[in-house]
Amino acid sequence: MAKKTVHITGIETVMKNLNKEALKISGKTMGGLIRGGILVRRHMSTVPPMIPIGLKAGGNLEHSYFTQPFPSKNAPVLLMGFTANYATIVHEREKGAPWGSGVVGEVNWTKPGSGPKFLESALKANHDAILQEMKNSVKY
Repeated sequence: MAKKTVHITGIETVMKNLNKEALKISGKTMGGLIRGGILVRRHMSTVPPMIPIGLKAGGNLEHSYFTQPFPSKNAPVLLMGFTANYATIVHEREKGAPWGSGVVGEVNWTKPGSGPKFLESALKANHDAILQEMKNSVKY
């Protein structure tokens, strides 16, 4: 059986808007970006939709969240995401959608308040707070 490719939808627009505003902040520091990443992580663990925890995984997806700083001459960059190879599938999993690879059925979110689009929702909800963290960290 051929593997199906899962595409992330919606998050590109969220990131495009956030990056557009972030580029307007001159003198931002890596510290501000990291604090923004912390806001996103905290949100995904406390505000629905939260990061799902599988019955067998023991929180692997939740614990695979990472932030990776990339200092550069032009502007600091922070990459954030999940190292679990199934993170995209879970993030995009909508009720009633097939899992692919022969696995189908209803979603059984085992953690109350968890669900799809946890990263996208956290980025949207914290848009202004992330930008404020960047502004607060500006070097003059």
